[in-house]
Parts: sequence; C-alpha cells; structure tokens
Amino acid sequence: MRSFLLCPLLLVGLLFSNCKKTQVVQPNQTIYATLQPGNWQYDNSTKTYYNQVAVPQIDDYVTQTDGVLVYITSDNTIYEALPDVLDGVSFIYNYQKGGITVEAQGSDGSVVNPPSQTIGLKIVLVDSQAD
Repeated sequence: MRSFLLCPLLLVGLLFSNCKKTQVVQPNQTIYATLQPGNWQYDNSTKTYYNQVAVPQIDDYVTQTDGVLVYITSDNTIYEALPDVLDGVSFIYNYQKGGITVEAQGSDGSVVNPPSQTIGLKIVLVDSQAD
C-alpha cells in the first residue's frame, strides 16, 4: 500500500518541478557626467554652492515613477553615494526634469569654498513600475 501511494507522489513532484517562474527584469540606466570646478554657483539664500548637470534622460516619467541615484568620485575608482560628507563638505543632490543639481555646504552649516577639482558623477536611473 505504501509503494502504491509513493508512485503518484513522485509523479506529481516531477510534473511540478519543471514549472518555470516568469520574472520581469527592469533594466537600469547609468549615465556618467562631470562637475567642473568653474561651474559652481553660490546661492546666498541657502548659503550653498551648487552645480547643475543636464541629464535629458530624466523626463516626466522618470521624475514621477523611477528612482534616481547619484554617486561622486574624484579618481574614477572609488564612488561615494550621495548624500555624503567628504572633508567636512556635505554633498546632496536633487533632480528635476532634464537635470541633476549637486549642492555643497559645510557639514556644520557653514559656508565653504566650492570644490576646486573636477568631480565625476555616476547617475543611475532605476526603472520602476507604478502600481
């Protein structure tokens, strides 16, 4: 009796082990840009320096649905995720249709000199699907 029940269970196990799950992969997009030392502008009302980068891939759909991540590097080897504090300077970013704005301010809220070297950016657009 025991072997009689075992055969159907093995058959069911074999049938269902071949089922494949369908997985949808959402591809991300990576964009590289640079912040040039001469392009920092000072905003007196916020006491911050800011540098804007055009990113035409950021459209209305991206701003409403997708995610945007930004990383900075000074040597194109080590990337730091923003927001971050480097050498007492706090870096943050915001994005809007058409671009990214990176802001630099003293980590204690003080005014600091803008970066004097070129800063590399890695901007990752994370594709998402709204419910």
